[in-house]
Amino acid sequence: MSEYSFSNDLNTTPGTTGDTGPILPKDSPASVHQQPLTDRVAQGAHHTIDRLVESATPRIERMEGAVKDAAVQIKDQAQHVREKGDEWANDLRATVRRNPLTAVAVAMAAGALIYRIKR
Repeated sequence: MSEYSFSNDLNTTPGTTGDTGPILPKDSPASVHQQPLTDRVAQGAHHTIDRLVESATPRIERMEGAVKDAAVQIKDQAQHVREKGDEWANDLRATVRRNPLTAVAVAMAAGALIYRIKR
């Protein structure tokens, strides 16, 4: 007799172990085809998302910096506008105190003009 034993099982081929399929390293190209399709699609999606995150991170950080700079500029402009408005209000009060009759006449003329426009 021969020292080699051959299986009569038609479901197995040389290099396999029963019904589990061939024994292949996980990283071999043939093992990729043995994975279920959903696992391969999920793995591909994970790799794609990882690449997108890596490429988007620097851009997002630059945008965050730009937004912070814009927020500081807007805050400064708002402060400037408030100061200017306060300055104009103070100037108007001083003018009205110096010329009260003129202020009343201007207010009456403005009221009459608004009345005619709305009518």
